[in-house]
Amino acid sequence: MNLPDNIFFKPNDNYWKFMEGIHWRYRRYVDVGCGNGFLTMQMRGKGFDVDAIDWMLRDNPYINDIQQLDATTDYYDFDQNDCMIFARPCRGSFVGWALRHNIEKGEALYISMEHNVEGDLFGWIYEKVADNVGEDNENIYRILGKRGATKEFHLIQVDPRYEKFSWWHYNKKTGRYENSARGGFDIGNIEPKEIKHMQHWGMIHSELIDDHEDEEHGWIAPNGDWFGCGYAGHDYVIYNVLGTTVEKVENLGFIRCHLVEKNDYHFTKGYRDDKAKMTRKQIRVLEKRGYFIYDLYTDPKADKSAY
Repeated sequence: MNLPDNIFFKPNDNYWKFMEGIHWRYRRYVDVGCGNGFLTMQMRGKGFDVDAIDWMLRDNPYINDIQQLDATTDYYDFDQNDCMIFARPCRGSFVGWALRHNIEKGEALYISMEHNVEGDLFGWIYEKVADNVGEDNENIYRILGKRGATKEFHLIQVDPRYEKFSWWHYNKKTGRYENSARGGFDIGNIEPKEIKHMQHWGMIHSELIDDHEDEEHGWIAPNGDWFGCGYAGHDYVIYNVLGTTVEKVENLGFIRCHLVEKNDYHFTKGYRDDKAKMTRKQIRVLEKRGYFIYDLYTDPKADKSAY
């Protein structure tokens, strides 16, 4: 059976601006119903981690590693926080059936024109997260879960002495707030700041990252972005804000930073090769935040070119 090699979705600058957001930049993606792999090729070219699957391989693909898989009947090997992309997919029940099989741990973005949305996503909860992201004025919709099967999450202030808000699962059966480890407490008189209905914990991303600029602990990305956190909160930021894994960001060159005690700052390169270079932007952020780069400044034999 021959299928067309048409390109159905051509991303524009708005698409890339959205995908560079902190909740999306470091995820692993699966281009579901990828066709000839054009979008996967484009995203890989900009440094995104993307796999491509389709039930029927095309004769003239843009990439050579498309996996032949029917997402409506076959399970894909998703990890926590992986994200499916449906870019101008087949109309009708295709998206719904693919989601039923594959959304237990990951989540999904659907890209299409507004008049297609309700037909393709009937029975699912979704929200529009970006406008006019393609040549045909497509929008991006984030799929939050199956109607009637989602969990209720509340953004609450646990301790009134502090301004910090955090997301908790509200268990209607027990009347308690629960975290991802099933710890929790009675709801009491807490009034939620915001309520969201989503399929699972992995879909809840903190929207308070800007409030962490003054935190003493955190991560520095290769481009110099600082992702602050509280003491022992490094893994939380990676899993619940960036939506990826610690091993992945360390292999990408992220630096883990700690304030061990007053004026004693340490940083580590994690899983990286010892010969891997820190970027100049990372060095500037380290210096600005008071971190002393021991091997660069105290070892006369240090290879300065490695920094």
